[in-house]
Amino acid sequence: MSEKIPVQPEISDWHMLDANEVLDALTVNPRSGLNSEEHAARLARFGKNELEGGPSRFPLGFLVRELIEPATLLLTAAAIGLFALGNAFTGGMVLIAAALGVAMDAAKGHRRGEALAALRRIAPPWARVRRDGREQRVPAVSLVPGDVILLEAGEAVPADARLIETVNLRAEEAALTGETHLVEKVPQPVRDAAVLPGERHNMVYLGTSIISGRGTAVVVATGMRTELGRIASLMGKDEPGSLSGSSLQRAIAGLKRRLVIAALGAAALAGLAGFCEGYPPSLFFRRCHPSSWRPCRKACPYW
Repeated sequence: MSEKIPVQPEISDWHMLDANEVLDALTVNPRSGLNSEEHAARLARFGKNELEGGPSRFPLGFLVRELIEPATLLLTAAAIGLFALGNAFTGGMVLIAAALGVAMDAAKGHRRGEALAALRRIAPPWARVRRDGREQRVPAVSLVPGDVILLEAGEAVPADARLIETVNLRAEEAALTGETHLVEKVPQPVRDAAVLPGERHNMVYLGTSIISGRGTAVVVATGMRTELGRIASLMGKDEPGSLSGSSLQRAIAGLKRRLVIAALGAAALAGLAGFCEGYPPSLFFRRCHPSSWRPCRKACPYW
């Protein structure tokens, strides 16, 4: 029976189907729910119903990741060279600039992790389902597509689900849409592929709350496939150096690498040219101060 289950479809598809079509697609009887064997098979296939990601207790991981960034390594090497040549002031300023950049990026990454942890706390720990023909109270992380969940006033929604029965059901979806007004929920299909999640009146979403009434729904998405999971995924993609980040983040990371390579190439060419002309290496690290101009003029025949 579980062989008929499609890979979790896009969430936007479910609101357009009739309740019976949803039940048929997920091969589940709303009166009895899944049996234990089928639930175990789907859990192995789809994974736990939980959001990934979260912060470290101290942003050490973010600090390490920023310290090994090419731009940071270049600034650190430049500061060390300036210190070695006795130019402590300029070296100190370069080192402070590098440290400030690392600290700011690490703090931003830690705040992102805290936000992801807050999203995880929104998810309720328990859910009421129909399994093996009876009502059960189970851990919310065990929910799978096809589970029939029971909703009542005062409860949080444990997964994204398509409503199949409602009685005066109203939900508050501020965690998802930012709007505090109550939304009346009905099982009738919404025949619009472009409708926003907040306007899908036959759907309930992970992290939202039931304010009044009661209803029965079938789970259609769990974990990172939920609308809340998509938000968490977008937040996680903003991490520095993430290969799975957005196009803008990848473009910025590529630009940083190219700038570092260009700077190193220019420095190497300048050093090579000076070496070929017989200039001392310390000449290229002198401060641009009036007191240091005269030695530069004497060393350079073109000045």
